[in-house]
Amino acid sequence: MARYSFSRIDRISHDEYFNALEKVNRFHLQLKNDELEAKTALKNLKNNRLDASIIDLVQKSSTKRVLNALKIFLDSEITYRKIPFSSAKTVTALFFVERYTLSELKKIRNLVANSIISLSKILLLAGYTLQP
Repeated sequence: MARYSFSRIDRISHDEYFNALEKVNRFHLQLKNDELEAKTALKNLKNNRLDASIIDLVQKSSTKRVLNALKIFLDSEITYRKIPFSSAKTVTALFFVERYTLSELKKIRNLVANSIISLSKILLLAGYTLQP
């Protein structure tokens, strides 16, 4: 059976010990800071995603044709009580993405293929993805 000898220990100086402790402390501060920044970014993303109106997103980045077609479609859905909103302006992007698929959007009057592609890109840039 092999015997190990622990008599030889590598020694470090007092200054090297404190330098190592300082590096460990800086590392832990950096981790705390990174964690705090990540939590803040996630909280902001969730707040933005929950509050964003589909009409506001489209209005900022698309043509009037897409905007009007989407407003008319959402207003008709509200009129026939298919969605629980009071106006097209209050429909959130998150609800829109969860409720409608690309194949359903193709049926919207005045919303042609290029408009649907444009709408998909706008939603994708805002952090949403339409299901096929």
